[in-house]
Amino acid sequence: WNVNSIRARLELLVSWLKEVKPDIVLLQELKALEEVIPKEEIENLNYNYAIKGQKAYNGVAILSKYPISDIKYNLPTFDKDIQSIYIEGWIDFGGLGFRVASIYAPNGNPIFSEKYNYKIKWLNAFKEYAKQLLKYEENIVLGGDYNICPSKLDVAKEELILEDAIYQKEVKTIYREIINSGFIDSFRSFYP
Repeated sequence: WNVNSIRARLELLVSWLKEVKPDIVLLQELKALEEVIPKEEIENLNYNYAIKGQKAYNGVAILSKYPISDIKYNLPTFDKDIQSIYIEGWIDFGGLGFRVASIYAPNGNPIFSEKYNYKIKWLNAFKEYAKQLLKYEENIVLGGDYNICPSKLDVAKEELILEDAIYQKEVKTIYREIINSGFIDSFRSFYP
């Protein structure tokens, strides 16, 4: 869930958590440093959390009814990156478990800019890391806001995004390469 500011959406988030009671929630675009994120409200609903915040931008979190361990706060090849756009952890329930990551991939606009170049570098690094994760033969969920519009099916008016970074051929190709490496687009599975 891209909350677009956890402090601005806290009441909505807490209300939704109380109503739906999901076991795990992945949040993106927290727009706050860890020390100002309202954690008590999340803890009061019996959620564990792993958070990587950033002032006014980005920020990712994992909320889980189960313990979270082996937390990673960046892609291995982006370990010095100051952008808070990736967090990963192991969710353990009853001796079983799976790896989960909350992803807020770079937007990349405008194209023909350093922001777009960063998007491509990050997505390629993410693709290679995702392939490495598969080698562990664990159950894996890589969820979040990928900032990619994979096909015409995903857009209301294609002509409005032809020059947008999220719809460039290179970006869509990387996305397909991630899926084809052994992952399933679960949204597309439910909404063909």
